[in-house]
Amino acid sequence: MYDSLFNPITVTLAFSLIMLALNYFKPQAGRIVTGVFFLLMAWAVNVTVLLTNPALIAETGAHAFLPVYRWFFNEVLARYPVPLLTALVVFETSVGVLILSKGKWVRYGVFAAIAFCLWLTPVGIEEISTPVLALAVGLLLRQRFDRSVIEMIGGMFKPKVAAAGQG
Repeated sequence: MYDSLFNPITVTLAFSLIMLALNYFKPQAGRIVTGVFFLLMAWAVNVTVLLTNPALIAETGAHAFLPVYRWFFNEVLARYPVPLLTALVVFETSVGVLILSKGKWVRYGVFAAIAFCLWLTPVGIEEISTPVLALAVGLLLRQRFDRSVIEMIGGMFKPKVAAAGQG
């Protein structure tokens, strides 16, 4: 199928394994990478496909593992690629923003990301490693995120206040 070590399967598997390690050992950094990943997939990949070749999205599932997926990609997505790609961009953007937010919203974003990764798995051989990515994202549920990424960035620029009695 693929002649090179660097092919879609090994690249996505390597990314998923890196995310697994990152989210396990450094969940705050992993959350940021995960949120940015979803935003990049929405805006750098899917908006580009939407603007250049919307029919390409239907081709990705033409050889899906499950017949219902092949039907969906060949019959529904092939007929309505623009509205469905637009919905995908909105969904992935929402997931990215939720993951970068705080509190319960992060958890909602994580659950949506897990569901999306698992939904993608039967699309084709290139997505076969997405359960590993779902597990990596699921590791973020072990952590509480009380500050959004925006608050974290804003906190980097606040002046440090000296404790009382120090001068």
